Amino acid sequence: MLLAMLLVVVEAYAQGKHKEKKEQKVAVWGHVRDSFTKAGIENVKITIMTKDSVVIDTVRVNGNPQRSAGYDATYRTLVPAVPQHLIIKAEHPDYEDCYVNYNLKYIKRNIFFDAKWHYMKRKDKRVSDMDGELNEVVVKATKVRIAYRGDTIVYNADAFNVPEGSMLDGLLQQMDGVELNEQGEIKVNGRKVDYLTLNGKDFFRGKNKIMLDNLPYYTVKEIKVFEKSTELSEFLGRDVQKKDYVMDVQLKREYSIGTLGNVEAGGGPASQNTQDHKTALKLDRYLARAFGLRFTDNTRITLFGNTNNLSQNGTYVSNRGDWMGNSENTQMASRSLGTNVLLNAKDNKFTDEISVKIQWKDTHRANKYSNESFLSTGSSYKISNGDSNADAFDFNLDNKLKIKLPQLSIPFNMNSKFTIDYKKNILSNNNDYTTFASNPFEDNTSYADTINLKKMRINTNIETLNVFLNCDAAVKLPWGDHIELYVSGNYDKQNNDSYSYNLYKYWKKAENNGVQNQYDHTPNHGYEVESNFIYSIDWLTGWSIQTNFHYNQAYADMTYDYHRLDRLGGIYSETSLENWRQMLPSTRDSLLLCLDMDNTYRYELKNRTYDLNLTTTYTIDTDSLYKRFCAVIPIMLNNRRLDYESEILKTLKHKKEITFEPQIEYEIGVDNMKKVFYIGMEMSQYLPDLYNTLDVTNSTFPLAIRKGNSNLKKSSIYTFTTFYQRRGSHDYNSYLRLSSSITSNAIAQGYKYDTSTGVHTYMPENVNGNWTATFNYLVGSAIDSAKLLHWNLRTFYNIYHCVDLASVNTENVSRRSTVMNHNISIEPEVKYRKSKLTLRASGMIKWINSHRYDTDEFYNPNVNAFNISYGFDCTYTFPWKMQLTSDIKMYSRRGYADESMNIDRPIWNAQITYPFIKGQLIGKLIGSDILGQRTNIDYIINAQGKTETWTNNLGRYIIATLQWKFNKRPKRR
Repeated sequence: MLLAMLLVVVEAYAQGKHKEKKEQKVAVWGHVRDSFTKAGIENVKITIMTKDSVVIDTVRVNGNPQRSAGYDATYRTLVPAVPQHLIIKAEHPDYEDCYVNYNLKYIKRNIFFDAKWHYMKRKDKRVSDMDGELNEVVVKATKVRIAYRGDTIVYNADAFNVPEGSMLDGLLQQMDGVELNEQGEIKVNGRKVDYLTLNGKDFFRGKNKIMLDNLPYYTVKEIKVFEKSTELSEFLGRDVQKKDYVMDVQLKREYSIGTLGNVEAGGGPASQNTQDHKTALKLDRYLARAFGLRFTDNTRITLFGNTNNLSQNGTYVSNRGDWMGNSENTQMASRSLGTNVLLNAKDNKFTDEISVKIQWKDTHRANKYSNESFLSTGSSYKISNGDSNADAFDFNLDNKLKIKLPQLSIPFNMNSKFTIDYKKNILSNNNDYTTFASNPFEDNTSYADTINLKKMRINTNIETLNVFLNCDAAVKLPWGDHIELYVSGNYDKQNNDSYSYNLYKYWKKAENNGVQNQYDHTPNHGYEVESNFIYSIDWLTGWSIQTNFHYNQAYADMTYDYHRLDRLGGIYSETSLENWRQMLPSTRDSLLLCLDMDNTYRYELKNRTYDLNLTTTYTIDTDSLYKRFCAVIPIMLNNRRLDYESEILKTLKHKKEITFEPQIEYEIGVDNMKKVFYIGMEMSQYLPDLYNTLDVTNSTFPLAIRKGNSNLKKSSIYTFTTFYQRRGSHDYNSYLRLSSSITSNAIAQGYKYDTSTGVHTYMPENVNGNWTATFNYLVGSAIDSAKLLHWNLRTFYNIYHCVDLASVNTENVSRRSTVMNHNISIEPEVKYRKSKLTLRASGMIKWINSHRYDTDEFYNPNVNAFNISYGFDCTYTFPWKMQLTSDIKMYSRRGYADESMNIDRPIWNAQITYPFIKGQLIGKLIGSDILGQRTNIDYIINAQGKTETWTNNLGRYIIATLQWKFNKRPKRR
């Protein structure tokens, strides 16, 4: 493979040299800006001349449609590829003529040159602006929801019927082809959006939820989705990296400069059956939030705050009755404050952005689960009831600095980031576990089938600090090559203190009954430093070769001190659960006396990685054709050292291993990316944790004993991905994606099960046979010529082949347990929009089929079930400006062995809004889960077993809120 790739490169280089001799042209780029505002100037005539004033070419300046106010304005021309002196003249009727001189040197392998920028001075006009006053003209036109500008999809925000008071997420929910989940991940026509920007600039990059939850929808003019070159590619003038798929939120002109704010507050009663762990006051639901934005072309200051006990950070419209397994659907009260400040030089050579967010969360979670663990001789069963409370505090600070100096004799670009992340969590858990030899839900199960019982009460304090700093720079060399340098450092510290009370009862071995009263102190700290040096040889043909040397060093110091307080006797060995919260011994000697020497240990881990790779890329990027090929051949030397010390074992483990992780990808887009095809393959390798290779036994938790395995091998994952995307007339879009992965030597937590005590003894082992395959197809278009009616169809087919190991105490060798899961989902949707009415009907049918195999046998299907949902939602604005938003959906399950899961539950939400004072004040009445039917049930099956989990949810509620919005515009724009 390596030889073949080298031959391709040599051939391409030879062809490129031949073409270079024929073309004898090189591109010259330029920028034209206002000398005072530094904003780009469009429609400027550019004349390129030799030093003798002989005209070579004339072109026009065009603005960049992906920029906002303060956008760039550029021109491009082709000149003979020889060293020469150029005179470039810029002309515009409102500006004085401007000349720049530019010496074209070092042709070499340069594919373009960035000429000196034109800074034009506006002419002094003394003519009154009112001399040519025109009568008012009113133009009415149908609002176009979706348009295509080149390779950019443009959504007109005003064309969507969004519920009053909504934030940005409410707008996205209404847009055709856009999917949004609770974590803030966005997909457009099936493709995941890499990041959000605001007016072309970063806004809490990587934290979509902040903009989605706090930016009012009415401030948005349009939303653009496009493939964007990375900052490094823009600096170098060619795509040296894969393009990002970006969503840019463009504000309306009146909100682009000025001050805007949005304040909302309200509350209401909760349902009577809501259970809460604190005072009765918590049964009242409340919501309050505020958002303020000061925005100019070059600065932005944002302040926001949010507090509610509605178990979510988002708005009402982001929760459309998703009642199955939503992690945010516990009972949670949250408070958050944040700010974002952006300073941008007028010429975009300097940008600094700082973001700060503080958040508090109080969470109550109740859960029940039943589990069946697959054994070679049958199954074991466990049921659990749990209740937990968590108080969490999170502080995050990000600072990003960007410096871009393309006009230096050696162009320079630098990005740096500094982050501080501090978290503090106080957790308390009450859990009861019972293990059975037979299914406890069957009528013929006897009391004698009970194996063990565990009651656990635990308090935990976790405090973490992480500090991160990185800097990456790129330099464009005069002869066309470029250098990249990346350095970073990371320090983290964590302190865990846990106090737990565990009561064990064994029915078949009563002599093991007892109390384990435990105090755990597990502090750890570590650091990681990294550097990366890249030298890239770039040719005019679009080919390039990069040599990359990467070094990484990581260090971790881990301490695990376990204390068995019950060994002190007295109050610490009582079996009463009511008095389990006991104080720690007052003296250090007492703590040392109860130190659990069998499980207390400390280790230092140091990893060094030396990575040398060769990367070959080929890129063509024009309006009609985009093509990119990339192949990476890396070789990594991993030097790892583990220094382990305990009462039982003191050892030093040192390993040097080589990993190989090649990857290859090809992407082609034609006709302004209307048709895009991508294919990629890669291999990843993972080394086993050195701690897991030690011959030690950890019995901290008596029902789950863990052992090491010195024979662990590294795992390899082979991944294949391809997709085809097409868009056409009549809002037609289709997206087909296939992906698969195969894991070799996967590390499975195999276990041996003791049938008399219910104890699982785990040991990591390598196993083969794990693979997955996924098929996704999304298609949709307008039905009628007026594009009032749209349809979409999403289909998913996922296959998971899971292999694990399990045995019982009567067997000497672990036996393979294999589960094959088939999931097929079909999700049709029809949406109608006209004037003030939006109506959508949607459905979903998901088939879940699971088979379990043993080494020599085939078992009948364990699961052959269906999840079905169907319903509609609508938004309608009445003539008297009152707006109704409602959604109702039926959720059904069929085919589950547990009949309690085969249910039908209708989920109904509604919202009524009414504007006052010309829309500045909005009243809202919100009803969530009006019928009181929402439940959280999750079902998982894999090679180790199947688990059904129920967790509590918020319950139904009705709240009324008032929202005030304001906007202060500058006197002149």
